[in-house]
Amino acid sequence: MTRQRSFATWMGPLERWNPRNGLTMGGWNARPLHELLRLATFWAIAIWQGGFVFYSGFVVKIGSWELNSDLQQGFITRRVTLELENLGWIALIIWALSLWGTHFSRQPLKITAAVLWCAILALHLGLHFQWHAVDHALDVTSRSLKDPQAFFVAHRIFVWSASLQWLLVVILSGVTLQAWQREKR
Repeated sequence: MTRQRSFATWMGPLERWNPRNGLTMGGWNARPLHELLRLATFWAIAIWQGGFVFYSGFVVKIGSWELNSDLQQGFITRRVTLELENLGWIALIIWALSLWGTHFSRQPLKITAAVLWCAILALHLGLHFQWHAVDHALDVTSRSLKDPQAFFVAHRIFVWSASLQWLLVVILSGVTLQAWQREKR
């Protein structure tokens, strides 16, 4: 009995999160953790999307020139996209936690953020399966295409899906930053 009472006393009353003073539990302010989560969100998205933009915008072209082959560069890209996918999963989880803890000024903005995040997640999942469709058209041992037509179609779908995902990430980043700015005021 005493043990339960002391635990309840230690916990103190739980207060709702307030952007000015943060979540408090037993007098402990979680605001610094909230800010750390935002920083982690920023860097996770920056690393994931920065890697995507830099790789697709520069490395693919340079690799093709250096190897004198788009196909040989494609076998490198095949591996890199898996690493970018893993970075994406990490970023999406961190971003979800951050959005969950964000106080949106208006309900429509919160719904917009949730819909955008779900669309990005759905595209990320779709890209995972589309990667396998592209990979299935490749012969890894001979470093050639098994089915050039199937590869072309699967690759186009992958590229357009990844581009759409990038656009939605840019939009949701803006919505997220806007919500964070309004919270600060």
